[in-house]
Amino acid sequence: SVGEIVSIDDFRGTVSEIGIRATKVLDLAGNIKIINNSDIKNVVNLSRELSIAVVDCEFPYDVPLEFVEKLLKDHLEDMQQKIPAIIEGPFYKGVSAYNSSNVAVKLIARCKEEDRYQVQRDLLREYRQLFVANGNYYISMYSWIGNNLVPYANCSFVIFYI
Repeated sequence: SVGEIVSIDDFRGTVSEIGIRATKVLDLAGNIKIINNSDIKNVVNLSRELSIAVVDCEFPYDVPLEFVEKLLKDHLEDMQQKIPAIIEGPFYKGVSAYNSSNVAVKLIARCKEEDRYQVQRDLLREYRQLFVANGNYYISMYSWIGNNLVPYANCSFVIFYI
């Protein structure tokens, strides 16, 4: 239906028009894809059920995992209150990666599809704010490798223990 968020052949967007011969889908960047109705084979309707916002929250190896887990456990309900678009959760799902310079833990929350990207950004913000508010940690986007200060790959920030 018009207004629903769909994925058609790897193009994700909101159905803006359904005609006799073609359907128009508008993506977040404002691009309109016009698809012949006869070419539509695989459609995923993302609006009918709740979506899952997934974030990996990173911290260095010198921050105890138990500290991060307790901090999250104690504040997940607060995060939900601060992010009204969350319908269920957030939930801590455990360690998701051991990277070269940090550990990543996964948080998920259920929300409407149209809110999913904003909920992901808000979860990352609230994760960072937990560490700032709970002291003894500072935020860095860089690490020393050998004699060089280099940015972390695929990372917005990393939390360090002082």
